[in-house]
Amino acid sequence: MAKKPVFDFGLGQAPRVRERQEWMEVAQDTRAMGAAALENARILAIDHVEPGPWQVRRDFRTEKMAELVESVRAQGVLEPILVRASEGGRYQIIAGERRYRAALEAGLTTVPALVLEIDDVDARVVSLMENIQRDDLNEMERAEGLVALKQLTGQTWEEIGQRLGVTRRHVLHLVSLTKLPESVQALVREGRLSAKHGRLLSQVKNAEVLSLLAEAVAEFRLTAAQTAEVVKRVGGEPGFTLEEDGGDPDRARASLRDRIDDLIDSVRARGDEPVVAAPSAATTPGDTAALVQALAEMRRALAGFPMGTLTPEAARNLESELDSLIQAADLLRRRVAPTSREG
Repeated sequence: MAKKPVFDFGLGQAPRVRERQEWMEVAQDTRAMGAAALENARILAIDHVEPGPWQVRRDFRTEKMAELVESVRAQGVLEPILVRASEGGRYQIIAGERRYRAALEAGLTTVPALVLEIDDVDARVVSLMENIQRDDLNEMERAEGLVALKQLTGQTWEEIGQRLGVTRRHVLHLVSLTKLPESVQALVREGRLSAKHGRLLSQVKNAEVLSLLAEAVAEFRLTAAQTAEVVKRVGGEPGFTLEEDGGDPDRARASLRDRIDDLIDSVRARGDEPVVAAPSAATTPGDTAALVQALAEMRRALAGFPMGTLTPEAARNLESELDSLIQAADLLRRRVAPTSREG
């Protein structure tokens, strides 16, 4: 049986047919087109466009949306949304719901769009691929998107990682977040815990203990290294279980939380955590001087670090921190690259 074609709209040429195994490249190509994709976009009446059922994003936070709304109000929608034709002359959004919402709020009556001729499965795949690569998607949403992508495509984690340009290890780290209790996932989704915190906390097997510990880590704003130490001690010391006090579960939870708080106080009191200077209050989002200076200092510190002094535990903590630093640096580099090329 012939493979079903998926249409990919390239620049300065007629639509071309691609084989089904390459459909994920549609989203990647569309993003790479950037503003130039407007040349091939159709202008649709915004009241004929509606969100599709494939949205992986749950968080449309007001502060981030406000910035996008102002940008759209001033410049319009510079990157077309992806849609497919629906019933009654309407169009379903495959990717770009934030831009659509911003256009609505900004009072626009039309929106540029690339119209793809794809079925439900391919529409969901393209939506997931496009959204997973968005810089402003939180790690919990990205992890859920990866799980859905694997279920739809049947590809291995390594193959999915290659499509996204990340390692299999990084993919598995993200996916592990979906196994956390819902209350802990919510803390990651809200940005109160990082993905790295979530991975460390996942080592705690008792769900009740894990939930209480996660709340405390978020409340005390522990570093990854501090969290690793707390998790290690929770697993290795007696007393960190939820034992009902006289049959009162609330009292048992309060007692366990007290023990967790005492443990965190002892870890924080050790004073062996590196001190990270907080950003200056005078620093603005567009001021890169302080960041460049901090990066230069970080580079010198990394180059001069005496590796022979590391214990196995310290090496594991350092490896975890470096993984996160590399991911953050790569994210920032990709955000900066388009601006540097414009100059």
